[in-house]
Amino acid sequence: MTAPLVLFFNGTFVNVENGAHARMRNLLRWAMTQFSNLVLYSFADHPDCPWGEKEIALFYRDYPGVELVLDRRSKALDRATKLKNACLTLAPRFAGEVLRWHVKGATPGFDRLKARGARTMIVNYADAISQLNGVDPADCIIETHDLKFLHYAKKFSRPVWDGRVMGKLRSEAYVLNAAGGLIAIAPPESAMFRLWFPHTPVFYVPSYPEAAAVSARARMAARYDLLFVGSENHFNVDGITAFLAANAAWLSRYRIALAGRVCAVQSVRDLAAQNANITLLGFVKDLEEVYGAAWAAISPVEGTGLKMKVVEALRYGKPVFASAHSANSLPPGSEGCVFPLNEASIARLFKNIPAYEAACLSALAYGAAIDGAGESEKLRALLVERMESSVRRAALEPHAVLAEAVL
Repeated sequence: MTAPLVLFFNGTFVNVENGAHARMRNLLRWAMTQFSNLVLYSFADHPDCPWGEKEIALFYRDYPGVELVLDRRSKALDRATKLKNACLTLAPRFAGEVLRWHVKGATPGFDRLKARGARTMIVNYADAISQLNGVDPADCIIETHDLKFLHYAKKFSRPVWDGRVMGKLRSEAYVLNAAGGLIAIAPPESAMFRLWFPHTPVFYVPSYPEAAAVSARARMAARYDLLFVGSENHFNVDGITAFLAANAAWLSRYRIALAGRVCAVQSVRDLAAQNANITLLGFVKDLEEVYGAAWAAISPVEGTGLKMKVVEALRYGKPVFASAHSANSLPPGSEGCVFPLNEASIARLFKNIPAYEAACLSALAYGAAIDGAGESEKLRALLVERMESSVRRAALEPHAVLAEAVL
């Protein structure tokens, strides 16, 4: 018997509203094919993505056999997280000790998991560890997806050597260094982690292989020429609005559809109102139908990490016209289906039907190949080893308990 593997994601992801949600769905689907004793742990009262009755029902429908454990965040737990983050900023070299701090009685669900021997965890982002109520970071595999210090630098247009950026880098690096393993979504992050943390297992996983490939409709009656799918993330908003505004003249020849929460942002709505060729589809659950109705996808987005929207489009057999960042974060071999995002590149492919058909086939093949390009098998081996080791650890290690009165 093995202890359960726990996946932690703060808030629900079942509606798949952004790239982090899509990555978590991909991870959980893969884990379901690899492990029989699987737990999803989360906080029910996330301010933006809470777990309601509808979301819980969707979870059990889409992820049968996976146990869902929910806790609610108390004021004491919120104060503990703030204290941990402050200590990680001021004294990051004590990250291993700080992240073990535990507020007694604040998370009954999490405490019951630990009592069952659950130690091995995959957590999303470095800052998620401080949200948990006391863990040994060496038991945690961090699914990085984004690097917070780079995200901050790009969001506020600051150089990486800026004082505040370096401060965030320092605290994040100490947390990553204390972890039991790191999962990188793109080649640059993978290389950087291996250079910075030579004694920490690093796994490059651009996409987790799933039990069944996404069905693809490479061609059907297209209602749109170009499709952009994105959340209200500021990188998505800035990227798509800048691209549409700067290239409005030649883009007027194409039918453009936008899908996702990005459609609710006022600046995006204003652009759509000024351009009759732009259609706002809003949040769409059936992306297969939307992709099937488009000739190609676009990703005029900067930011950090691999863009899940690009991988998703390729899996649906759609060529992608991408920004330099969106293209460069992909594994090698995308040249036949990912093209520069400019007027000449789009016109060239759309005018050459055989070339377009070849690009669709290349997209399907490349999308499938991404699953095999990473190190998910090595990750699985480490998780199995850690889970078997957890069973042999008879008693829970003592927590550094933070007094309720202090919090």
